[in-house]
Parts: sequence; C-alpha cells; structure tokens
Amino acid sequence: MVAGHTSVDVVTAPTGKNVQPGGAALYAAIAARIFNNDVRLATSIGTDYEYHELLKQFPNSTIVMANTKSCRFEIEYDDRWSATYNKSEYMAARFLKADRVVTAAQGCSYVHLAPMPPRKISKMVHGLRERPGLTISLNSWEGYMKEGNDRRLLRELAPLVDFFIINEKEI
Repeated sequence: MVAGHTSVDVVTAPTGKNVQPGGAALYAAIAARIFNNDVRLATSIGTDYEYHELLKQFPNSTIVMANTKSCRFEIEYDDRWSATYNKSEYMAARFLKADRVVTAAQGCSYVHLAPMPPRKISKMVHGLRERPGLTISLNSWEGYMKEGNDRRLLRELAPLVDFFIINEKEI
C-alpha cells in the first residue's frame, strides 16, 4: 500500500505547460504496479478531481472523497529539469487521517508513506508499528527538513521505519 497525496498539478517545463494528475503517492503506486498488480492507494481527493479512471487501477484502495478542492501543486522545471514548487494547496489532503491509513494497511506486507507533514506521518508510523512483520518505507520532502520541529521529528522517525528515503539535496 502507498499512502499520501494525489493531486492535480500544473507543470511548466521547457517542453510546455500541462495540467496533469500528480502526487508522490500516486506516482509511487504506479511504479509499484510494475512489480505487483495488487497495490492499494490510501489518499484523498476533492470534488474537482478529474482522473478517476487512473485511480481504478488500484482496487481495494482507501480513497477519501472530500467536499473541497483536490490537493494542487504548481511546479516549474528549469532547463536542467530541477523543480521549483511555486504554489501548494493541500485542501483535500487534510482529510487523509492517520487512523484511516493504519486501518487501510490491514492485510498488507509493505507500506510506503509518501511525503506528508511529519506529525501526521508520526501517527501513521506508530500505528503501523503495532503490526509485527510489516515493512514500512518513508519518503520525506526537503521542505519538512528546514523547520526545527519537523526536522527533529523526522530524525526520530527514521530509525522506526525499515527504509527512510531522502535525496542528495535533502542529505
């Protein structure tokens, strides 16, 4: 199972501008399907989400329909394909609660937690750790590593998961 944001992204790149489905959880779930067709997704979407056909690839998922706008990001890539997030609106993402993710993980052997606020992730990790034999991976985001309390909390969570994924810039 993969838990986290599914979004609507406005992406500007050297090749043009596009509105497309996005979110680290969605992309991780799509990648996981290369190895296993039985991938679940735990996420939340708003009433304006247009990519329902894409979500049908993940039966037995927990997809919270929130009565608000979907999570949205405006991302700009430069000519070296380095991303700058110009705008972030989390709207529907607020409705994916830790207890719902823990419940959705029942019967799973592996859970990947895509970047979400560290306090929310902490509740998820502690709830998931009550299940023996569950493998947990956690991916963060550089924005959470800049702030004192979030950074401290991520350092406390890293040894509690089986895989703590950060990129070169975050290191």
